[in-house]
Amino acid sequence: MQTFCSSLRNIFSFRVTVIDTASFRLHYKVTFPILLFLSVLVGWRQIFEVAISCFSRYWEIPDVFVNNYCYTHSTFSYEESWSKSVGEEVPYPGMDKYSSDKTKVYHTYYQWVSLVLFVQSILFLLPRCFWKHVESGRLEELTKELSKPEVVKESFHGQNLIRSKNRGCFSDPNSNETVDTLLHTLWPKYSIL
Repeated sequence: MQTFCSSLRNIFSFRVTVIDTASFRLHYKVTFPILLFLSVLVGWRQIFEVAISCFSRYWEIPDVFVNNYCYTHSTFSYEESWSKSVGEEVPYPGMDKYSSDKTKVYHTYYQWVSLVLFVQSILFLLPRCFWKHVESGRLEELTKELSKPEVVKESFHGQNLIRSKNRGCFSDPNSNETVDTLLHTLWPKYSIL
């Protein structure tokens, strides 16, 4: 139970470092749970209850086989017997004596709906798993210092001080390093002119 709750917490958690777009987050945070819930909801009766109950004229065929056959194949009702009174003329709406001249309406229940919904939910989660595997924390490693503005400001200021002390740019006005530094800083600005 604890691992299930922690996995749900990971799905709905908020990360400081964003490694994907809003549409991808909608896929794995909203669409995945909705499709998974619908898959369980549709498949509940199919898995835990009797989906259909059929009968056979032949007593030697077990009910399990007859029910499986009815479940996987389509069934039909007669359009003319829908309006007949139940209990007097017909045993159930749409059921009547077999006749080849009556209009048949076929009813097919696509029993793979829950499986298709489950596969779709997994397909909405797969790009996230693939991207996390390929990315493997690189973006978080690259951007972890950017979320701390004080550290970034201090490190930027410190790098400028270190750079100017190491080069000695302004200590010796006649050195070639000063000309190189000015050339490299001014060239991109005035090369457009």
